[in-house]
Amino acid sequence: MTETLKELRTIVMESDISSFEVNHSGLIGALLAFLTDDNGYRTPRESRLRAFIHVFADCPVSNV
Repeated sequence: MTETLKELRTIVMESDISSFEVNHSGLIGALLAFLTDDNGYRTPRESRLRAFIHVFADCPVSNV
């Protein structure tokens, strides 16, 4: 999961993808579902949120 988020971060940060393309690609909806949906994911929501914050905000992962 973390590796996939890192790949996504690299694409968004380093490519010349426009905000229009991001908005119309379905990425925002998929990311929102990934971060908020409790159904359909094996990994608990808190772990997904921690992984996202770790990758996109460069915060350490803690199990507090």
